[in-house]
Amino acid sequence: MFTFVGIVTGIARIIIWLVRFILKILLIPVIIGLTLLEWICTIAVGFFGPLFDIFGVVLIATGFLSYGFGLDPLSEMWRTVGYGVAFCMLPLAGGWMIERITLLNLQISLWLHR
Repeated sequence: MFTFVGIVTGIARIIIWLVRFILKILLIPVIIGLTLLEWICTIAVGFFGPLFDIFGVVLIATGFLSYGFGLDPLSEMWRTVGYGVAFCMLPLAGGWMIERITLLNLQISLWLHR
């Protein structure tokens, strides 16, 4: 014999299952997009990271040497050194961004497999 509470609970479980199934189908393109974005960013940071590091070190050395040889004032030296440090930090920021994209992708993937 079925009770009213049992029937309502069964219907609620079916509705929850349908909603989760629809969300899983809708999140598949999101996972594909995040994976592609992760690959693109990883390749870009891997290729341009060393170039930004080299350019940043050149700017830092240029700033110190230009002040050392008396070509630029102290304020211009610090500005050039600051730009060099900023260029050296760009690959680190790119790595942080890749890490966040990977974590988001992993969280969505783990939720899908529950």
